[in-house]
Amino acid sequence: MRTFLFSFLSVVLVGCVVVIGSRGSSILPDPFARSAESKSTNLDLLDKFDLAALKTKHAADVPQYEVGLFGNSRIVGVSEDDLPGMLPGTVFNFGVPGSSFRDSVALVEYLADKRALPGTVVISLDNLALNQVSEAKFPGLGDRIRVAANDLSRLIANREPKLTVQSFIDHIRAEKAQLTETFSFDYLFARLKHSFPALSSNEDGVRYRRDGSRSLSAEDLGRTSSEVKSTLTIPAPFVLWPDYFAGDLARLAKVDRSGSQIFIFESPLAPGTVLDGPPSQLEHVQVLRRVFVEQCDQLQLNCVTAEAFEPFQNDATWLDQTHAPAKSLGRFVVSLAVGGVGS
Repeated sequence: MRTFLFSFLSVVLVGCVVVIGSRGSSILPDPFARSAESKSTNLDLLDKFDLAALKTKHAADVPQYEVGLFGNSRIVGVSEDDLPGMLPGTVFNFGVPGSSFRDSVALVEYLADKRALPGTVVISLDNLALNQVSEAKFPGLGDRIRVAANDLSRLIANREPKLTVQSFIDHIRAEKAQLTETFSFDYLFARLKHSFPALSSNEDGVRYRRDGSRSLSAEDLGRTSSEVKSTLTIPAPFVLWPDYFAGDLARLAKVDRSGSQIFIFESPLAPGTVLDGPPSQLEHVQVLRRVFVEQCDQLQLNCVTAEAFEPFQNDATWLDQTHAPAKSLGRFVVSLAVGGVGS
C-alpha cells in the first residue's frame, strides 16, 4: 500500500511538473516562423500566457524588428500591409486579445531585458472611458511578484490603505486565475494540438499571420456591425486607478531611456460616439486623461489621446464602438510614430 501511494504521488508530481513546464515552453513550435507548417492551430484557443510566450520567443529568435505593435484586440488586426511604407519583415504585432495595458508594459520590459525590443514600440492604450485594466498574465511568477510588491509599496508610501488592500486582493485573484488556467484541460489540449498540428482540423478557426497579426471581424467579438451604437456607457466601478496608471507609465519611461523609442496612443472611439454615465464617472475619465498627458510630458514619453485620431474618408465599417478598421488604424500609427522608419 505504501509503495502504491508513493508511486501514485510520484506520478501526480511528475504530471504537475510537466503541465507547469509546458506552459509557455520553448519547446512549442514557432507559428510565426517563415518555415512553419502551413497547417496550424487557432492560437486563440491558447491562454494569454502561451500566446504572449510564443510571440516574445519568436522576437528573440529573429533579427530586431523595426516596429512592434502592442495591445489587445484593438490593435491585433493591424498587419504589416496596413502600415504604408514599411518593408516586408520589419513589423511584428505583439497584440494579445483580451490583455490590458499592464500586459503591454510587461511585454515591453521582458523584450527589453532579452535585447529583442523593436526600435519603435507602438502601444495601444484602451480608451480611458472603457475603465479597463487587469494584472499582467506574462511573464513568469517572479516578475509578477516584483510588480505586485512595487504596487503595494507605492500605495503604502502614498498612504492609500483602502487601495493597498484592494491591490493585494487583485493580485491574489490574478494568481489564482493563473493557477486555474495552468491546469485547465481546454488550454492543455490547445497546447497539445499546437505542438502536434496533425491533431487539428482545418476548421479550428482564424489563423494568425506571420507578422503576429490576425484578421478580426465583428463576429469574432460576438457582435455584428449593425450593433455599432452612438452611446457608450462607462463601466463601473472604477478599476483603473491614477496611481497604477502613473506607475506603469514610469516603468515604460525606464525602458524608453534604454534606447528604443516608445509611442503610446489612446485607442479611438467610433465617430459620433457619446459617453454616458453619472458626472463622477465622466470626471474620472478626465482625471485619467490628465494623468496620461501630464505623466507622459514629465517622463518624456510620446503619447497622444484619442482625440488625435482622425477618421479617413471611405474607411471600412467599425467592428464596434471601440474597434477601428485595421487599415485606418495602420495609417494613424504611421502618421503618429513611424514617420520615415520604413522609407
